[in-house]
Amino acid sequence: MRSIDVYSMPKYKSPSEIEFFYVVDYDKAKDICNKVLSKDRDNILFIEYGLDGDWDSNSDVIWEYGEFNDECDFYPKSYWAIPKLRFLYASGKELILECYNRENNYEI
Repeated sequence: MRSIDVYSMPKYKSPSEIEFFYVVDYDKAKDICNKVLSKDRDNILFIEYGLDGDWDSNSDVIWEYGEFNDECDFYPKSYWAIPKLRFLYASGKELILECYNRENNYEI
């Protein structure tokens, strides 16, 4: 069983305390993926998109075996976890890039 460090987790905020959300920017993500793939396609095993800090339960493979997966299943926004792209290379190297927009919380 995995232990959780409750002191490093963000404090729960009520909806009225949240000023903005980090939201996945799908267009920017696809542009970044295409640029990286155009330079190094043969060495990349897969690309994941997810929320940093919640990666184990909130990420999905968006590119693998030379094709994009348009049916990803992960939560697209958070008030504390930043959406990121993760490129995994055959050498074991990783490239991790942030890819999000800030969306105001209009419930305030």
